[in-house]
Formats: sequence, structure tokens, C-alpha cells
Amino acid sequence: MNKLIIIIIIFVVFALNLVSALVESDKTYTFEVNKEDGYISHGDIRLFNSVFSERSNENEGPYRAALANNDDVLYSIRFDLYTAYIVEPSEECFTNSSFPSCDESGYYYDNSTGSSTLNFPYSSSANNIKVYDEGVLLFKYEFENRTENILVRYWHYFSVAALILLVLVFLIIWKRRAKSSSYSKQYA
Repeated sequence: MNKLIIIIIIFVVFALNLVSALVESDKTYTFEVNKEDGYISHGDIRLFNSVFSERSNENEGPYRAALANNDDVLYSIRFDLYTAYIVEPSEECFTNSSFPSCDESGYYYDNSTGSSTLNFPYSSSANNIKVYDEGVLLFKYEFENRTENILVRYWHYFSVAALILLVLVFLIIWKRRAKSSSYSKQYA
């Protein structure tokens, strides 16, 4: 009987672990915006099981991206697209500091190329991302908001739970048969 209680406790702990995994709903969209020779395009949108953080976005720059449900904006961030190169000063910089590549910061900014990965909080009603430059709509990226089927996502939990349940049923039937056979031998 002690083995049965231990197995039941293990099953309950496992079931609680499964429920806690299913309740967790913190998700984050990532969306990449690229700029190549002045042309702005988009990458794919991805959904990750991680907690969204406001600090993951710069939230500065002339561009704005809005996560939306049709025309209702759910979340909006600002961003910039450029590539920064570290420039090593030449000898001309020491003799003529007005030379164009002699910026004191040591960086050269190329505004014709760049990319930025934007993070958005998950929303089950979201279906598009709109990207603006100074208030002018550059493009609208539409997507189907799908989350995985719960059985497909947690199949390993369900498989182990089914196996444990099968073992429990087998043990209960085996114990009952053992009791009934000892009972029948005792009174035979």
C-alpha cells in the first residue's frame, strides 16, 4: 500500500508541474526590420516563450512600429535603422582634424543600411505590424496569430502522465487480484 501512495504522490507532483506549464502564458513577438541601400523591408515574425521586457527595445529614433489588431494599436515603439562602424583614425587626423573620417567618437554611421530586431508583448488579438517613418506608413506586415495545439506542444507530458496512469491501474488491479487470491486460499 505504501508503494501506491508514493506513486500517487509522484503523479500529483507531475500533474501540478504540467498545470503550471500550461498556465504560463508569457510570450514575446520578435520582428526584424532591415534597411538596405535606403530600402526598408521586413523579416519574419516569431513568437517566443519568454517574458516581454520594455528594456529590450531602444524606443528611440525616427521610425515607429505598431503591433495592431486591424486598425487598433495594441503596442507601439520607436526605433532607428543604421549601421555603426568603428573607424581607426588615420595619420591625417593628427595633422588635419577637419578631415571627414576624423570624428572624435571613433564611429562612422551609415544611414543607408541597418537592421533592428523589435520586441512586442504577445496579444492573441494581434494580426499586423505597421512600420512608419516620420508618421508615413512604409509597410504593413500581416500575420496569422496562431499558437500551437496544446497536445502537440506538451506531448511528452501527456505521454508520461498516461504511462503513470497505466502503471497505477495495473498496480491496483494486481493488488486486488493478489488480495482476492489470498482470500480465496485462506477460506478454501
